[in-house]
Amino acid sequence: AALILLEAEKPLLYVLGGKGLAVMDLTDASKPVRIESVIDTGALMLDSDVAAMLSGSLMYVAGGHGLAVMDVSQPTKPWRIGEITTTGVLGSIGGAAMLVSEEVMYVAGSKGLTVFSLEDPKAPAQVSDVISTGVLTFSTGAALAVDGTTLYVIGGLGLARLDISDKFKPSHMSKQDTGCLSGSGGAGAIAIDSGSKLLVAGGHGLGIFALAGSEEPSRQGDVINTGCLSEGGGCAIALHNGIVFIAGGKGLAAFDLGMLRVHH
Repeated sequence: AALILLEAEKPLLYVLGGKGLAVMDLTDASKPVRIESVIDTGALMLDSDVAAMLSGSLMYVAGGHGLAVMDVSQPTKPWRIGEITTTGVLGSIGGAAMLVSEEVMYVAGSKGLTVFSLEDPKAPAQVSDVISTGVLTFSTGAALAVDGTTLYVIGGLGLARLDISDKFKPSHMSKQDTGCLSGSGGAGAIAIDSGSKLLVAGGHGLGIFALAGSEEPSRQGDVINTGCLSEGGGCAIALHNGIVFIAGGKGLAAFDLGMLRVHH
């Protein structure tokens, strides 16, 4: 599933899952109210993962059936522009991840990684073949992050780095085990703190890695037991003012990156 908050005339929440897209009115945030019926994006599949991103008045949605472009200029009534685009990397099972950087979109799934040009934002054009990362699997989730000219990809088999000096032609740099990710199911999440720390969370815990230019990220200390993640469950990560929030099948935890101490 995926969630996107949108500040329009009234606060809205887009909820995306296997059955489609629901638009929720958050005027009373304690009691979200669905607006009209669930919308069929055409991209989502009942048992597959979902990735979604807002870009201006557009929302990109990726799922088991492919990639959809939604017009959200009328926020309460999103509608699909054009047909579904086949990605070659997404399937009926496995993860889905998406990252937009300038005029480029990277999409990752159980079958690999691919690149789309957003020269025409309403009509993403695939500009690469399927790229093998060495870390993505059919049984685990996927996540992406960019730092400068490096694209980070995580999956059940670890962390991969790709050089995107040529943003349309990622080239493999390295692959490593993080100690954080579960290869038996579930999802992972990744975030970058101020360009100096790489945070990786998964079924085995949270790892904090130092970034050192072209060298392989180095984990600082042991993998941290978050108390909220499980091997077969979902995972999400967010950073705010030096605090990293981790959500998983067992709840939510917050870590002070300066103190490396858990706040419950």
